[in-house]
Amino acid sequence: LAQEFWISRIAYFISRFVFAMTFSEIITRVLVVTWPMLHLVRAACDADDACPSHVIGDSMLLHTKSEKGSELLEDVSNGTLCWCTRKGNEIKCGNGESRACSLNQEMECYASEPFAYGQWDLGCRMPKCWCSGVAGANNANQISCSNGTVRACSPSQECYADKPFEFNQWGDGCRTATCKCTSDGNKMNCTSGQRRACSVGQECFATEAFDYGQWKEGCKLATCKCTGDGNKISCTSGEERACSVDQECFATESFDYGQWEEGCKRATCRCTGDGNKMSCTNGKVRYCSSDQDCFASGPFAYGRWSDGCRKRG
Repeated sequence: LAQEFWISRIAYFISRFVFAMTFSEIITRVLVVTWPMLHLVRAACDADDACPSHVIGDSMLLHTKSEKGSELLEDVSNGTLCWCTRKGNEIKCGNGESRACSLNQEMECYASEPFAYGQWDLGCRMPKCWCSGVAGANNANQISCSNGTVRACSPSQECYADKPFEFNQWGDGCRTATCKCTSDGNKMNCTSGQRRACSVGQECFATEAFDYGQWKEGCKLATCKCTGDGNKISCTSGEERACSVDQECFATESFDYGQWEEGCKRATCRCTGDGNKMSCTNGKVRYCSSDQDCFASGPFAYGRWSDGCRKRG
C-alpha cells in the first residue's frame, strides 16, 4: 500500500508539472532529450555506411562535420530548438521567438525536423524553381518556385529546364525563345508563349525555327498578285488589298508589296450595248446619265465619260 501511495503522488506531481507547460515547451523538452540519441544513431550508421533509409536522408537535418570517416557532433541538449511553420520562410523557436529565413522573402524554411537555434542553414535554403507553363500557351515561359512565388522568364525567353533550378539562377531555366512561321501570312508562334507577326508588308517565310528577335531570319518583303477580280490584290503577308478605285489590277506575275504601279493601271470601260450601261476592268458597272446613251465601240479610260457617253437623240 505504501508503494502504491508514493506512485500515485509522483504521478500527481508530474501531471501538474506537465499541465503548467505550454505545448511548445513540452515539444522542446521532448526533443532536447531525444536529439542526442538521434545524433548517436546518425554517427553509428555513418561509420559503417549502413544507415537504413528511414534514418538517413534529406529529412534528417543534423549539423555534422566529417573528417576521415569520423563525425564531430554538436551537443544541442542545452540549446533551443526551432522549426519551420510551413508558412513560407517563417520559423518558430522553443524560446517563444518567431523568426524568418530572410527579410526579402527569397529564402524558404524547408526543414522537416527541428534544428538548433542559430543553425539557420539547417532550416533555410534558397527555393527551388521549375518550369510550370504549358507549351504553346500564353504562360509557356512561366516559373513556379517552392516558396510559393510564380514568375516568368523574359518575354523573349522560354523556360526550358527539365529539372528544378535554384531561385535567382534564372539562366539555368531560361534561354532565348525560338519562333516558327504559322503559314498564315506574316504570323508566327514563339516558344515564350507569344504570338507575333512580321511587319506590315512582310511575310513569314522561314521553314525552320529561328531565334526570337532575329526577325530577318523569318521575315521578308511580301509579294502580291492580282486575283483576277477587277482591282483586287492578294499578298503573301495575308493582306487582301485593291488598286485605286479608278484602276484595275493587270499584272500576270507577282510583284513586291508596295510596288503598286507594277500591278495597277488605269481601268478602261466598254459599253455593254444595253442603253447607257457600261462595264469597267476594275470590276465596276457604271451608267451614263439618264438622258445619255453609251455609244463608244471601243474601250475608253475610266473617268473619261465623255469618250463613251453622248446625249440621246
